[in-house]
Amino acid sequence: MKVLGKAMVPRIERSIFVACLGWLLPISSWGEAAFVQSNYVVGNGIGQSLPLSLTGVTAGNLLAVFATTGSEKYAMTCSDNLGNPYTTILTIADDAHWQKAGMCFAPVADGGDVTITVNFEVAVNFRGALVHEISGVALSGQPDAFAMKVQNDAGTTTDEVTSGSLTTKLNGDYVFSATVLDGPQNCTQTVIEGTGFTRRRSPGCENIFQLLSEDLVQSDAGSISGTFTLSSATSTITGAAAFKPLVPPDGAAADGGSANPSASDASAMPPSGGPSNFEYRATACGCSHGRRGDMVLLVFLTLLSPRMKREARPVKTG
Repeated sequence: MKVLGKAMVPRIERSIFVACLGWLLPISSWGEAAFVQSNYVVGNGIGQSLPLSLTGVTAGNLLAVFATTGSEKYAMTCSDNLGNPYTTILTIADDAHWQKAGMCFAPVADGGDVTITVNFEVAVNFRGALVHEISGVALSGQPDAFAMKVQNDAGTTTDEVTSGSLTTKLNGDYVFSATVLDGPQNCTQTVIEGTGFTRRRSPGCENIFQLLSEDLVQSDAGSISGTFTLSSATSTITGAAAFKPLVPPDGAAADGGSANPSASDASAMPPSGGPSNFEYRATACGCSHGRRGDMVLLVFLTLLSPRMKREARPVKTG
């Protein structure tokens, strides 16, 4: 007959708990996808880059950028001082007003103060950019959906300024939308965010154009557009991107399939050099992956661990 140490059983249980906790900690948010902070910058004069800063970004979050430049011909890219890998998802040109806009995004691998640089192919004027830091969204793959539209004579009807329609596949997407007013009468405009959206950045008229952003969490997947309302007609470029929630509210895709897109889905292919998706980390130790279920499990095991130690008894084997 051999007696194991009385602490052996609870030690095993605590080891399992610690292993699960180690896998779970990298996840940045246990709630819905959410806005964290934003900033904007407008460049005066001619330049080939534009710096945009945020203080204290969190590893595991995502940065979404909308940028514009006074040249419809040349490319734009994004980078930052932390080395986060940016993917440009859209650019579109307003040939009538010699303006261009684009959107890029990056997962935050290392937190801290970040300076994002929008890089232009040549030195240009009429440069502007804004950024949202977002928590609780998937870090790999392309956005769930995205769209961008030029309107050379957008009117004053409610929500007439639009990104065009995008169709999301997952419930709980974070929808980031922004617009630049690049036509006449920009500085006399009063611009209202779209129906259902929350206004985040509206610095007013600088360098003869206006730049605005908004967002919402789309509870039910389907068709949606980024929209704004003008006080008088002008030209606009508007974009929208829907970022997939880290854990969808119902734990599954809106079409009844898996919440994790397959490799055959072209829109879900990860950008080159991107980090591993923290969305999958919690499954490695067999822990529950439900959004609230994981938190309940952690609290339960934390409270149970001291009790297991107190109630441990010798275990006989033979």
